[in-house]
Amino acid sequence: MKKLFFLLITITSLACATNGTEDIYPKATNFVVRGVTGNRLSLKEDLVDRPVVIIFWATWCEPGIQLMEELSKIKGKLPKETAVITIALGDTWKTLREYKKHAPFEIYYGGKWLANRYKVWGMPTIYVLDKQHRIREKFSGYVNAKKIPAAVRKVI
Repeated sequence: MKKLFFLLITITSLACATNGTEDIYPKATNFVVRGVTGNRLSLKEDLVDRPVVIIFWATWCEPGIQLMEELSKIKGKLPKETAVITIALGDTWKTLREYKKHAPFEIYYGGKWLANRYKVWGMPTIYVLDKQHRIREKFSGYVNAKKIPAAVRKVI
């Protein structure tokens, strides 16, 4: 009985000594990407203390295109400080420039290295990061865009 009591006290002490969110939610990998309009974006430098939604997609992926269309409808429902980053994978600059003419948001170009770092195995893939850029939610495949504002509100 004494051994069990000592074991419970030890486990409780260890659990209280850690900050739960840092252990549970991994930090997002920093990246620097270029937008179709030429601007540079760094997760670490440009989006300090802001929740971030990262959307990996492609112009040839129907669910990704559908999500991009829905994105403009839900953007006003996101908390104002939220940054939404759309990163196209597997497209040419020419295709992205043409698509940008109809898109109400910046499109960034991401390479294979970024897709591998973020474990993008299917598209679209969406990450929701809190203000410390810890990964709090991941959606793979088509997701109803209405779920994104709720996911962001949970992390701020």
